[in-house]
Parts: sequence; C-alpha cells; structure tokens
Amino acid sequence: MKKIIYASLASVLMLTTLNACKKEGCTDSFATNYDEKADSDNGTCTYTGTIQFWYGKSASDWLDTVEVTSLAYYVDNQLIGSSAANVYDTGSPSCGAANVVKKTMDLGLAKTKTVPYKVVDQNSDVIWSGNATFDGTKSCINIQLTK
Repeated sequence: MKKIIYASLASVLMLTTLNACKKEGCTDSFATNYDEKADSDNGTCTYTGTIQFWYGKSASDWLDTVEVTSLAYYVDNQLIGSSAANVYDTGSPSCGAANVVKKTMDLGLAKTKTVPYKVVDQNSDVIWSGNATFDGTKSCINIQLTK
C-alpha cells in the first residue's frame, strides 16, 4: 500500500513540475509580441497591419486629363498623406517603397480590421473610395487605385 502512495505522490510531483515549466505567452509568429519561448498561447497576441496605395501610368494620365494635380489620402477619416497626381508606379510596389502613401494600424488582439478610405483631389472631390482591410498576418497590403 505504501508503494502505491509513494508512486502516486511521485506522479503528482512530476506532473506539477512539468506544468510549472510550461511558459504561457503569444505563440503566433505574425504577432508583434510573439514569444518564441512560449509553450502555450494565453490569448494576448497583438497585431499591426499596413496598407499602401499606388496607381499606374494610365491612372496618372487620366488624373492629368481631368486636371487633378494633387491627392490627399484618408484612412478611417484621418489624413495619412498626400502626393502629386503625376507620381505613379510601373507595377505593384514592394512593401515600404518610398513613393507610396501608407498607413500602419495597431489592430490590438484582432488579426484583421476593415476601415473606409478615400482619396481626394486638390478641390476635395473624391477620386477614389472604398474599404481597406488591414491584415496582421501579412507584411503589407497593396491597394491599386485604377480608373
């Protein structure tokens, strides 16, 4: 009978010791607070997402024909930047390209968040508008503006 009690105590001590070695934290490598030493996820992962706007030569040519000279970019009703209308890309730009207007947003515990955007000209006329989805699992999202 003593052997069974000792064996049971040894098992409890071993399980307690193993559980004490487990480290909780954020186990999602896409999260801003990823902890590579965490063994179990504790629901505290936080994310950021980036979007960037771009357009090509045909959109730039169209802007010229309708006498648009400058653009202002709004995301979630906040001004995030501006550009000259004749500045364009020849293809989808890489993340962090210098000649794009971009916005990085803190997403908190959510992996994605969708917000409205609009691009207005020098007269505050809306040229482009829509919804942009920030995704914390991607380095950035390119939004091509076309006409």
